[in-house]
Amino acid sequence: MRRRSCLGAAVAGLLPPALSAPAIAQARWPNKPVKVVVPFAAGGATDVVARAWSERMSVACGQQFVIENRGGA
Repeated sequence: MRRRSCLGAAVAGLLPPALSAPAIAQARWPNKPVKVVVPFAAGGATDVVARAWSERMSVACGQQFVIENRGGA
């Protein structure tokens, strides 16, 4: 009997979040340009990879991705 009551409590606790609807009034994320900080100087291999990645993410998300290089210690 204990096993069934424990299972019932677990299902009852997980059911409300599973049935809740998403908020319709919220804006789609991201709703402004996304800044990608690259911790190395511009022109290196990391910069090239970051720019290629940000271009693909821009197409996928429909939002602009901005690369910001911050070289130095």
